[in-house]
This record gives sequence, structure tokens and C-alpha cells, in this order.
Amino acid sequence: MAEWHVMWVPDPDRLGALPPEGVLGVQDLPAAVARIGLRPGDPVFVPPDGTVDPGLLEFVLSSGFQRLDREAKRNYATDIRPLLTFLSSRGVPFGDRPGDPDNVVCFPGS
Repeated sequence: MAEWHVMWVPDPDRLGALPPEGVLGVQDLPAAVARIGLRPGDPVFVPPDGTVDPGLLEFVLSSGFQRLDREAKRNYATDIRPLLTFLSSRGVPFGDRPGDPDNVVCFPGS
């Protein structure tokens, strides 16, 4: 079965030495990640095809998700991953959900 994966944006001191030629064609990976708006501890959802899911990236960058503490983000992402894998195993792309994606998940105080 093709699994979804969750990668975590590391703390800056955990990146280690980056090669001078860059990573994946990006010369300054930490700056590129920061430009996207991701913060240390943020999840990045990777479907079985190995790309970054743009809809879930938008979800992670939403103000409601960004207000969560690091542990709550980890809990949400860890809980969502099996659902994504299940949908994928049934041939149902996550992006094919009906309705407004802003109404799929509600956060306290949002």
C-alpha cells in the first residue's frame, strides 16, 4: 500500500551542514522554507508520489493551524496521515473533498 508521509520542519540548529551546491536545487534551504511561511515543528504532508501536497500546505500555513502549539500540530498531522493513506488506497484523492476546504477543520477560537 502506498503510504502518505509527514515530514517535519526542523529547528535551525538541527539542520546540520548543508552542501554548498544546495539541496534539491535550492541554495539556501532554510531561507526557502521560511519564505514559504513554514516554521520549525510544522508538518509537511507528502503523498505517495513524493510531492508536497499544496492543499495541505495551505492548511498548515492557515492562521488557525499556525496558532496551535507544536504538540497540537504534531497530534493533528499524526492523526490525519492514516486517513490520507486510507483515502489514497481507495483511489480517492484528498483534493476531491466536497465543499469549502476552510470548513473541513475548525480550530478553537478561529
